[in-house]
Amino acid sequence: AAFLVAFVVTVGLFAAAIALPSEFAFVFFLQDPQGLARAHPEFHAAHVQLVQAPGWHGLLRTMFELPYLRHRHSIDLLHTQYRIPLFPMGPVACTIHDTLFETHPQHFGAYFTAQAKLTFRHAARHSELLFTVSEFSRRELSRCYEVPAHRILLTPNGVAAQRFHPGSAGQAQLAPLGLSSRGYLLTVGRLESRKNHATFLRAYAQLGMDAPPLVIVGQAQQRG
Repeated sequence: AAFLVAFVVTVGLFAAAIALPSEFAFVFFLQDPQGLARAHPEFHAAHVQLVQAPGWHGLLRTMFELPYLRHRHSIDLLHTQYRIPLFPMGPVACTIHDTLFETHPQHFGAYFTAQAKLTFRHAARHSELLFTVSEFSRRELSRCYEVPAHRILLTPNGVAAQRFHPGSAGQAQLAPLGLSSRGYLLTVGRLESRKNHATFLRAYAQLGMDAPPLVIVGQAQQRG
């Protein structure tokens, strides 16, 4: 059997999966296979194949590129995030993190909201395996798309302990920023209104002048 992973944001999950004793083969289609191999040596395993993807984007990749790649490489189970092909040509596993555009459309672009309402619903209802990352998201997926909750498998997000850990090992990276190990507050999340950074900053301001430095890390919101 072979698994196709369409998005490299699942690299942590599949890095752990390929390290387990298994009869499965894994096929990863990526825009930068060499970069993944350099960053994660575990993807050099004998039962792992890294393939350069054509690089289509958005719905074109999901609806047309993935079925073509699946057929070409004899993929038994196709894994995607959020959306699945209209004609997947076989079993599909899909991970949907949340459905916030359903309840809070004001935080998303009109085009994204309109197409996501259709494509996420289709993925939730037609995937043989459906994953999400929290109990709240499982309830929302079940409620919004009328999918029985017992069909939605919970796979919580994890932390790469070999990269993120307390201690002074990363001091060389902190020093140019004027920071020291254990001496700052960190918040990580996309910079958009629904993440509520404004309330966080107001709370931080109440700590006064003796508060440790605050570091905010996040990608700017992409609307549309």
